[in-house]
Amino acid sequence: MLPPPGQTLLEITGTSTSFTAGIIVANGLLTYSDSARTFTMMPYNPSAHRWWRIRPAGDKLVAETSPNGKGWTMFASATTASPSDVAIAAYVQSDTSNTTPGAAVFQGIDVCPP
Repeated sequence: MLPPPGQTLLEITGTSTSFTAGIIVANGLLTYSDSARTFTMMPYNPSAHRWWRIRPAGDKLVAETSPNGKGWTMFASATTASPSDVAIAAYVQSDTSNTTPGAAVFQGIDVCPP
């Protein structure tokens, strides 16, 4: 993850619906929001929140973080079920005034089976 003022975003969008859900890090906060008006924020910890995922869990959608990609902690949930077809996007942005922004690495990208 990039330090502020960088931003990182994971987003899923329904391909046949208008549903969108995303996790973003900006200004030292980890935020989950979706088009069903679920909104959750907490202080961002680069070690504890190294891995992210958004997944269906029963009749709701949950956002989780992990320090290692193995043990997960839920930090947001919505009563909205995941759309059946989604597009997944991951973005990284750095402030253009930062002359040494560092590197962003995407790893362990996976799509859960239905």
